[in-house]
Amino acid sequence: MVEQVVDPAHSPRPRLRRFLNKTLRNVAVAELTKPRTLPAVPITITTTVLGTAALAAVFAASALRQPAVPPHLAASAVLDTGLQAILYGQIGFILLGIFAMASEYGGNQIRTTLVSIPNRISLIAGKTVAYLAGATLTALITVAALVTSTQTTLSEHGARVSDFFTARNLGTMLGATAYLVLIGLFANSVDILVRSLVTTLVMMLTLVLVLSPFLATITPVAAYLPDRAGSLLYQTVPTPSPIHGAVIMGAWVAAMLTVAITVFTKRDA
Repeated sequence: MVEQVVDPAHSPRPRLRRFLNKTLRNVAVAELTKPRTLPAVPITITTTVLGTAALAAVFAASALRQPAVPPHLAASAVLDTGLQAILYGQIGFILLGIFAMASEYGGNQIRTTLVSIPNRISLIAGKTVAYLAGATLTALITVAALVTSTQTTLSEHGARVSDFFTARNLGTMLGATAYLVLIGLFANSVDILVRSLVTTLVMMLTLVLVLSPFLATITPVAAYLPDRAGSLLYQTVPTPSPIHGAVIMGAWVAAMLTVAITVFTKRDA
């Protein structure tokens, strides 16, 4: 009997892996170019960047008028105040996360997409990679604009900025970037489950602007909500630590994304 030798390069598993990698890459590239056909995306990005920077300047100027802020703490204190603009800037990232999937359910575009890309895992993975790439860049620009606006406000009011770019403050800026990306990814996962832009937007805005602040006034359990835990990432003196917040928010996002992917792969389009 002649034993058949299978070349590993031509075995089914490597071929499947190459196919999935190629599909993932193609989906990600396609999703990154989609904003050209969706006017709402660039409008949302521009409004988010400029609006967040403007609010940060207003908050920073207001903080500097408070006589209780010692000069040697002005930079960190005002940065912390300026970063509160993230509360409103996150709305833009929630929209970006929703747009990443909502466009598929307008006019049942999802059926056409699934004909082109029948592997649903690759489809969701490609969309997620595209979202992460676009959202991370947008978040970096948003936080940079916010910080620049805050620093300019500090300078105009004669406050010291020599301690502005400390290691702690830089960590806070990176934390703000991570939070914006994660809250958008959370919204994206919710939209995969709900399949409605308006419903998902109402749910997310109710959570971050109404339910979460309200529950925070009546129960300590609210600290475990995704936005509340994630807010520890962009506080200059968080209690407890940013790692605590990152773990809780990361667990929320991972759980929601897992449920969304599971449901998406099993239900009808």
